[in-house]
Amino acid sequence: VACGGADECLSQECCGGVCAANFADVALPIDIDLHGLGLVQENEVLIAGEAGNVWRGNTSAWTLNQPSSNDLLVVAGGQAGNLFVGGTDGTFLRLQDNTWHNESLPQGSAQVRSILESADGTVYVTTGDFSVVNDQRVTTGKILQRIVDGSGQVSWNEIQSGMMGSVIFTDLTMVLGNLWALGYQRVAHVNDPDNYTVENGFLWRYLNGEWQQETLATCCPQDWTEFNDKLWIAAPQNEVTHLYIENDTAWQDVSDTSVKIKKLLSDGASLWGIGDAGHLARYDGTQWCTQTIAEENLNDIFKGGSSLYVVGDGNTFLKFDY
Repeated sequence: VACGGADECLSQECCGGVCAANFADVALPIDIDLHGLGLVQENEVLIAGEAGNVWRGNTSAWTLNQPSSNDLLVVAGGQAGNLFVGGTDGTFLRLQDNTWHNESLPQGSAQVRSILESADGTVYVTTGDFSVVNDQRVTTGKILQRIVDGSGQVSWNEIQSGMMGSVIFTDLTMVLGNLWALGYQRVAHVNDPDNYTVENGFLWRYLNGEWQQETLATCCPQDWTEFNDKLWIAAPQNEVTHLYIENDTAWQDVSDTSVKIKKLLSDGASLWGIGDAGHLARYDGTQWCTQTIAEENLNDIFKGGSSLYVVGDGNTFLKFDY
């Protein structure tokens, strides 16, 4: 539904022809924070939330399961009828044929940050959290590869060998068959945890059996996606999102101070981003347009069929039909 001229689309109500009112507020029966989204099948979504709660339904009829007691944060659509869900303390679950399978990461693992399934069915997971070392609060994380033996038993292989140790790994992608990873490093004293003495953002490419590191100009890359044949990276920091676009062999900072996003999604025609305080941004290939669609922090955005879904804290679940 269009919402008037260009001036109106600069308001908090509309953005690029899409208005906040176009997002249907789908009320779920239990008020919990919602973190991750995935598609079970056409018009049937799965929503992962706090305290291990998982909603499954079609926006009108819902079932609630609790396959874990830990917060569930990430959902990834799997091949061969699998759907993967990751959470805090190394929680990793696989849903197949309506049955939940516990495939938790090695003991002591940090929270799951992202899940990637490659074209050949190999599953990779990134983890990251903060730990205390010698009165310093430092980032720590791993990249793990899921291994399934002939009997169906699952094990995990660390593949971040040769990379920095004190890094939260935030996201993975495949480019021309090669694995790429995002991450960041932060260090602060335990008595002053918000004053970071070290802040770095990194990108790694796994080429010829080795990780090749690149340093980004700012900290904390969280997510990336492909749009208009280029990779885009969102790195939220201090109320501003630094957006990087791949330009030949370099990363160009195309930040817009009005765009504060932590998660990206491309639907082919537009690049979408969500952030805290209900912030939604949309890029049409020429300019960004921003709006507020909720009061709470938004955590995930997903496109399924002809619908766009958004979830966030405080039981926020919104649906937009193209």
